[in-house]
Amino acid sequence: MILKPKKPGTIIRRPDTLKPLKEAGEKVELNTYWRRRLTAGDVVEVLQPEPAKYYEKKKTKKGVEDDNLI
Repeated sequence: MILKPKKPGTIIRRPDTLKPLKEAGEKVELNTYWRRRLTAGDVVEVLQPEPAKYYEKKKTKKGVEDDNLI
């Protein structure tokens, strides 16, 4: 899970390294510590965009599916 501090400038320390969590967000292992931070509202999850869809299945008049590049 990727988490970042909710408010810019807030220092949230990582329990494993004691270094501050980066403001842009860092990948962390979801454990009790991070669940408490989420519940308290100290951190928020960074949502990653879904991968782009490259091919789309399209049915032709004959009922055969054809792969078309989007």
